[in-house]
Amino acid sequence: MDLQHKLLLVSLCLLLRTSLASRPEGEAEALLRWRSTLLSSTSLSLWSLANPTCSWFGVTCDAAGHVTKLHLSNAGLNGTLHTLYSTALQNLTWLDLSSNDLFDAIPANISMFLTLSVLELSTSNFSGAIPGKQPPDQPRICQALTYS
Repeated sequence: MDLQHKLLLVSLCLLLRTSLASRPEGEAEALLRWRSTLLSSTSLSLWSLANPTCSWFGVTCDAAGHVTKLHLSNAGLNGTLHTLYSTALQNLTWLDLSSNDLFDAIPANISMFLTLSVLELSTSNFSGAIPGKQPPDQPRICQALTYS
């Protein structure tokens, strides 16, 4: 193999490595990152990249396989929401984390879920106010915006 072909092969390998390393975080990775920050999440123990995200406990997907709902009410979760937001979860319309031991402030970036229409956070241990700023082009969360 001559020098030109070797350089081309090395360049292609570097390009492939760079594109894989800089790919956006996927939905599964985003959810696993959040789960890893929870103090307790035994009900999510089967969440794994070895299983399809749409088969995970509490996860509902649309026909294209995108996560649209997280229904994790009374799932024994203990921790915060600080790392939950991700642009990978841009199709999320329903988020039910009620009746868990979630605490601290509700992060302001919760309003960045642009398609979110249902947010249920009741019977938890949040402190502070519900963040009120939303991007002007975002429809208001229209149902079940509660917490305690």
